[in-house]
Amino acid sequence: MSKLGSKASVVPAWAWILAVSIVVAGPIGMTALMQTHESSPPPIALSIAFGFFFGALLAIFVLAIGYINRDAKRRGMKAWHWTLIAIFVPNALGIVLYFVMREPLRSPCPSCGQLVQPAFNYCPACHHALKPACSSCGKALAPEHAFCPYCGTSVQAHA
Repeated sequence: MSKLGSKASVVPAWAWILAVSIVVAGPIGMTALMQTHESSPPPIALSIAFGFFFGALLAIFVLAIGYINRDAKRRGMKAWHWTLIAIFVPNALGIVLYFVMREPLRSPCPSCGQLVQPAFNYCPACHHALKPACSSCGKALAPEHAFCPYCGTSVQAHA
């Protein structure tokens, strides 16, 4: 699956249904509004184009809100708080703020299956070692390290 396809699958069904409804209703509503409230209405094609454009913008906003709601849950964040921030902070700054401040995706512990943050060295549920760690300072080590980059302890001496 492509990266865009995997992101699109995060958006809940209610957001897709609402977005499609908005894109369909936008041109109809804009045409009806412009034809009835002006003494000399613009051409119908222009009304449809404006309706589609503004409907598409609103649909993208709805899809972004749906994505934020579901993605925040996946990342162990407070989904409703971020959803409300994304909706009510003006000029889409709430959406930008979410993408700047979101937590990294958690992955399951190979021992117990508990979702664990990527920065953790040990699973908080079962104490399984998720990454090799320095026996002296406890910081995470990469497999290719011969010495701990934090305290200088030989990795081979404690292995």
